[in-house]
Amino acid sequence: MATRLLVFANCQSNPLASTLGVMSPDVEIIRCPPVHTIPAAKTDSVFDLLSQADMIVHQPIGQGFGPISSDAIKERFPEKHYASFPSVYYGGVFPQLRYLRRPGGGTLSGPLTDYHDMRILKSFLDDMPVEACVEKLENDGSDYQDLVTAAKQESYAREVGVDVPVMKWVEEALQERPCFYTFNHPDNKLLWLIAEHLLQQLGLPISPDAKLRQKPFLGEISAAVPRGIAQALGASWRRDLYAINGEEIAWRDIVERFYALYASVADLRTIVDFNRKRSMIPLI
Repeated sequence: MATRLLVFANCQSNPLASTLGVMSPDVEIIRCPPVHTIPAAKTDSVFDLLSQADMIVHQPIGQGFGPISSDAIKERFPEKHYASFPSVYYGGVFPQLRYLRRPGGGTLSGPLTDYHDMRILKSFLDDMPVEACVEKLENDGSDYQDLVTAAKQESYAREVGVDVPVMKWVEEALQERPCFYTFNHPDNKLLWLIAEHLLQQLGLPISPDAKLRQKPFLGEISAAVPRGIAQALGASWRRDLYAINGEEIAWRDIVERFYALYASVADLRTIVDFNRKRSMIPLI
């Protein structure tokens, strides 16, 4: 009889669940919505899904999620088998990339969904012409070492206490590939490695015939990597442009789209100040 397995996590939950299902012949996946999309009115339906699972793979879900936090779930279902992994996140390859949270709730969306390039934002706030901003981005020789160090510390802090930490693998692989499409969207190879170790943690078999999926699970937005980052890593790869669904976007197009967005946001400086105060890593 197959082991019923549920992944309880953020946007990484469904890709990881699919990978686990492909990798182990003894696993039956119970699908659950990403935790950040679950409204309070739907918690009973989530409890029903969790009750059906034999094993629960989860990220550390904080107390702010109330009855669906990790601790609350373990208290409600003490008989389940659990294995944890971090919210897989690394900003060291993309030190320029951030969300812009609104003070009243929600996130400012734009040309790259919820992601913003702080170099473009700063150029806009400094009244830099589009042409000058484009030139700056194309020839970015900035020293990002302090931001990379802060990002690494943040990512390691997210892993404290989990069963399957991830950052050691990221550091080992970075010379060969960036490992992420954006700071919270790992590539399929990294998801595969996480799934492999979670199955080992749970004592579940791994099929020798399982194949890595080639189409990215989380590659809708592929973020540009500043040249100084790849150079500092001694990396053999380059990612000079942003891409949306695999189509690269010229810098001028990206800058013009962001400038138009920021010009339309009346409370932009309030949003920037709010994010500057709440960020662990310098904003701009």
